[in-house]
Amino acid sequence: LKEILAPGLIVASLPTISSLQVAWIDTNSKSDCSFARWHVEVRPVNSAAWSEARGCSGLLQRSITQCTVTDLQSDTAHDFRVREECGGQLGTWGVTASTATTVARPADEPTSVNATLPSITSLQVTWSQPDLHDCAFKRYVLQWRSNDPGALWAEPTLGCNSSPSFCDASCRVEGLPSYTEIIFRVRVLCFGSGVDSPWSLPSGAVSTLPRPAEAMAAPSVSVIGPFSATLAWPLPGAAQATPLHDCGPELLSW
Repeated sequence: LKEILAPGLIVASLPTISSLQVAWIDTNSKSDCSFARWHVEVRPVNSAAWSEARGCSGLLQRSITQCTVTDLQSDTAHDFRVREECGGQLGTWGVTASTATTVARPADEPTSVNATLPSITSLQVTWSQPDLHDCAFKRYVLQWRSNDPGALWAEPTLGCNSSPSFCDASCRVEGLPSYTEIIFRVRVLCFGSGVDSPWSLPSGAVSTLPRPAEAMAAPSVSVIGPFSATLAWPLPGAAQATPLHDCGPELLSW
């Protein structure tokens, strides 16, 4: 029987998280044997075992000299080999000259972001730890904004974004504005590029507590009779007026 040559120039390209495209050159195109199919196999470089490449099992025409191998492990280098079956005879395997690596899978976004335990300027924020996939965890990043339309996201200046521990899925956010509905979002930063998580869905809006008005200074007293006097104090906005803070818009009486 005439030897069936190995395919030439086998190349893997166009990587995704779970696939690679494999192409080769037919070196037996002038053969007079009855072509049956191409066989394509794959193995991770850290494995000795070859297996049939998923996505490449129906190559029943000689002119089809490429296929997309699916269900591969992310962030992993792979070898490929191809051979021809012709006239009931199996040809010699041709192997890729160099490995090809799938794309790293980013971390999933954190979920179940919740804010609780409000004070005048702080809230406790918790979230569920995501699957990191190919991410080497660096830290969480938390942002907040008021629930007003058009408000911009900002990182807190106190209380969060400093822990390098994946297990620290909570923090106390300090320095927030009082009496304000706040929402939060969280993401994962990773060592290496392209694998940071997306932002989580925003938390539900939770309000910080109102800041009470400060105690008034003693009013000035003017005696106008044996049984009466006039009391006077600065109105809000005047010099030396008592700060009303969040009471101002809802002042009922003095």
